[in-house]
Amino acid sequence: MIELSMDNGLPSANGGATDKELLPAKDLIASLIIAMKNYALYPEDNEIVQTSVENVATCLDELLNNYGDFRFHVKRDRLLFRDEILHQGTPDVGNIAFVLYRDSILWVEFQKGIELTEVTGFLRLVNQYRETGEESEGDLVTALWEAQFPHLRYEASDIFLGDETEVDLSLLAVTDEDHRDREERQEEEQETIQTIADPEMSAVMWELSLEEKKELEAMILADENRDSTEGVLEVLMVILKEHVEENDLEDILKFLRGTFRNLLSKVEFEPGLKLLEDLHEIRKSCTTDRLWVRPMLDQFFTELSGYQVLSVLQEVWPVLEILDAHRFLLRQILLRLPPKAILTIGPLSLEVSSPSVRHELTKAIGTLANRDIEPLERLLNHRDQNLVLKMVPVLKDLEGDRPSELLLELVRNPSERIRRAALDTLMARDRQLLKEVFLLIEDDSAPVRKLMLDFMGKERNEVVEDLLLDYLEKRKFQRHDNQHLLACYRVLGRCGSARSIPFLSRTLLNRGWVPGFGRSTHRQGAATALKALGLDEPHEILDKASRSVFPSVRLACRKAIEFSR
Repeated sequence: MIELSMDNGLPSANGGATDKELLPAKDLIASLIIAMKNYALYPEDNEIVQTSVENVATCLDELLNNYGDFRFHVKRDRLLFRDEILHQGTPDVGNIAFVLYRDSILWVEFQKGIELTEVTGFLRLVNQYRETGEESEGDLVTALWEAQFPHLRYEASDIFLGDETEVDLSLLAVTDEDHRDREERQEEEQETIQTIADPEMSAVMWELSLEEKKELEAMILADENRDSTEGVLEVLMVILKEHVEENDLEDILKFLRGTFRNLLSKVEFEPGLKLLEDLHEIRKSCTTDRLWVRPMLDQFFTELSGYQVLSVLQEVWPVLEILDAHRFLLRQILLRLPPKAILTIGPLSLEVSSPSVRHELTKAIGTLANRDIEPLERLLNHRDQNLVLKMVPVLKDLEGDRPSELLLELVRNPSERIRRAALDTLMARDRQLLKEVFLLIEDDSAPVRKLMLDFMGKERNEVVEDLLLDYLEKRKFQRHDNQHLLACYRVLGRCGSARSIPFLSRTLLNRGWVPGFGRSTHRQGAATALKALGLDEPHEILDKASRSVFPSVRLACRKAIEFSR
């Protein structure tokens, strides 16, 4: 028999399972195990049980729709999918693998189209035949055969073969202590029945005070309004806080991963946030004998940060646009995840059209990056320029020197858009770094050159003034540089001081009669800068230049005055 893969029912080429296939398969098995445990604890019509069954159906529906029919194999203490372990535990009646294996079931297959009633029926039968005893009638295989579920297949062997199949009968036997406990319970039940049957005792027993009636009404109302998912989570948190074995913890965390993803998809952020907060508290409270819990929880938080879980947010962006409080809650949820979540949140943010939602995501990324900037660095090196552009502004408010170092690298990026964004963010972060990027005034991109000059001319700055003076004196300009040359003089006038006057005066007045390439542009630029300085001495120089015997000097002054109007 060829086992079908989870890739649209086609046989696997190498027989192995990929991580992409294993994750939803493990989620499904985890939900099955939780549902089975809830069946053992509560009546079938209890909301906790029904919610567990619905979670199984949801995981199953998603898995079958994406990958086709799903088959897992049964061993004595574990369940396998293409030789990969989906679940492993002690071989007892609390382990679904052992329950199936004990009744000779070799494999179980869920097929596309399976309905909730079939899932419920399967779990009911597994629970019904979970424990065997003298009063048991039939077995699980017979019950499944009689049920004839249309979308569930299985194979069972008639006998057990091999050492692995030897069943420890001590796990199934009823001990003398069990008999004694049963007899004691029967005696207690008989006494209770006799008490209730006595009219006088019954009247006293069932009479409630006014306070008790109010308390009962409140309990009934609370139970009616109680969210079943939150109830399940509370039960699991109690189990995790008090005592849990390693195998059980693994199963519970798989279940919680699917539950958390489901909460996000339904925009139920409050219970999702509480789930993360409770788990963080459990991690902190782990004492020496439970330190093994911490790495498992760390791995759990890492899995929650991945695309497999957070991708469901794509469905809720439009809803968050109108729900202010939920946007805040989402950011709080993201902040409970490790910084690796940046690698998922960043690409997802590209699909967000709402500025308010993008703002919350950016704030979350920034906070996470302050804890560890490495994931953000990886996104800044991404080949998708749109993603890089979204991430560059995050560097503005980050702590330490590394964000500035990254921005200095980004201003040399081949993309004009990224260079502009990096320069803009760098200047918003630290204007003192202008000298580090001064040569951007010669960038190949006119918009980048203009942006750089705008930043240089925003305020009086001796460092920038010195850089420009040196640049204008030593740089050899060509004819096509005329507009750029004039722009540099204008910036010198806005950022300079009286220290620039000697150079500007010399450029405007000296050798006014000498013709030459670019000379008139320098004179006009010098006149423009002198006027922009706003000092008394430059005005006297300009007045003198306007009466110069050299027409080129007078023309430079006139153009400077016209330009400044």
